[in-house]
Amino acid sequence: MTRVLRMLGLTVGALAVLALGLGTSDPSAEAAGAGPGSVVRTAQKTKAKKKVRGKRGAPKADADKADEPAEKGKPAADAPADGTLKFSRDIAPIFVNNCVGCHNARQKRGKLDMTSFEALMQGTPKEKVIDPGKPDESHLVLRVKGEETPRMPLMANRNLSEAAIAKIEQWVKAGAVLDAGIDPKAPMESYAASPEDLRKMELSKMSPEQRDKQVEAVGRERWKKASPKTNPEVVPSAHFLLFSTLPKDRASAAVKAVENQYGAVKGLLGPAAVEWGEKVSLFVFNDAAAFSEFVRSIEQRDAEPDDPGTSRLTIPQPYVAVVDPLGGRDDPGGTAGAGARRAGRGRKGSSSADDAPPGGATRTLPGVLTEQFVIGTVGRTGKPPRWLSLGLGAMIASRVEGRSPYYQKIRRDAYQLWELGWQSKAQEALGDATKTEDVRAVGFAVLEWLSSVNRSVIPPFINGMLAGGEKLDDVIANVLNGTREQFLANSGEFVGTRMGGR
Repeated sequence: MTRVLRMLGLTVGALAVLALGLGTSDPSAEAAGAGPGSVVRTAQKTKAKKKVRGKRGAPKADADKADEPAEKGKPAADAPADGTLKFSRDIAPIFVNNCVGCHNARQKRGKLDMTSFEALMQGTPKEKVIDPGKPDESHLVLRVKGEETPRMPLMANRNLSEAAIAKIEQWVKAGAVLDAGIDPKAPMESYAASPEDLRKMELSKMSPEQRDKQVEAVGRERWKKASPKTNPEVVPSAHFLLFSTLPKDRASAAVKAVENQYGAVKGLLGPAAVEWGEKVSLFVFNDAAAFSEFVRSIEQRDAEPDDPGTSRLTIPQPYVAVVDPLGGRDDPGGTAGAGARRAGRGRKGSSSADDAPPGGATRTLPGVLTEQFVIGTVGRTGKPPRWLSLGLGAMIASRVEGRSPYYQKIRRDAYQLWELGWQSKAQEALGDATKTEDVRAVGFAVLEWLSSVNRSVIPPFINGMLAGGEKLDDVIANVLNGTREQFLANSGEFVGTRMGGR
């Protein structure tokens, strides 16, 4: 691999190369056209991503969310018009979230196993807990209602919501049947509808206008908590609503720039990664104080010093929030829309002043928004390592603001790690055992190196890493046809020869 890299004589103009590759929605098509300089083997088919489950039985803060489900294998069908309940959509999620943590094959609290429909209906060795058609004689119903003791679930302050209890009672009264086609022995969590599925089902009942109004209403409430004395203007696009007090041309250019990267992110991570069911709110605050208050009031944490932004894309009304690099001022160069136009063209080759930060700032607003949007999107797609989220966020944002000193610093950080010993320093960053700047630098350098060698490997490499940082050796073997030692040696050589002095 080293020999071929030297033969190629590649420069770190790989940003332009990646700008082409990131928009490719068919990795196999790119691989088929890979030239003789390719030094990695691209898998012909990318394995389907496996859904990641949370901890079973984990308590939730809000009892009204007791009927929210665990993740499952396929989307739940919409509720029938006649109000008939489906076990997979309406009942199994309640049991998976509130009961299976204690009543499983290993623990069997009260000698009851609820991990499958068959086990549930068998009840305990002493008696059945569900009598189909007779909720008033079914011990499970009586326990969750508190008419038998002990009341279930046993967790403190964890009584089921009235809506969840009503669903269970109605289901039992209707005969306590399992959906047609589902194996009674199958683990209940394998088909229970996920919270996201149920959320999307509710959103599907609303018109686009109703969904947008709901997002805007929630967005204004969130804004008011952070900056109660200001009233934001809202600029919409196909997938986003931007909240700010910016000059109108800057606000429009910023949301357009993020919108231009939507397709690239979708092509890399798959449609599910960006299918929120509603628009994402983009909050732009003029100063760090308002941003910090937003983080404190919405996320219940303190913002890190010099933190430019945050994102939460796994919740209802998902959002990205950032601090404007210009502090809310107008663009002194009058090039507010240039970055968005250039990103939309995906122009090959050299950079221009269009994507340089204006007014002496080190970054542009479109770049900061894009980076946080990508980080949040990667974070909701599997369980990626932090170096991948941070590295990919910076890499895609560099398409919007390639001349920003921010990326020069990231490369300098990577080069300094190479000087200190790339093998050990990169290992620390890949294991998330070092500071954020180093983790980002290593992630960015690895992706830039791969894109310079063969950009077609980027999608399958990212797809493999979404399964978790512990999969790195498998991904290197399956996608790059190599070992971790080769991976570190060749990426280190790239950093040492291409990133010095930047």
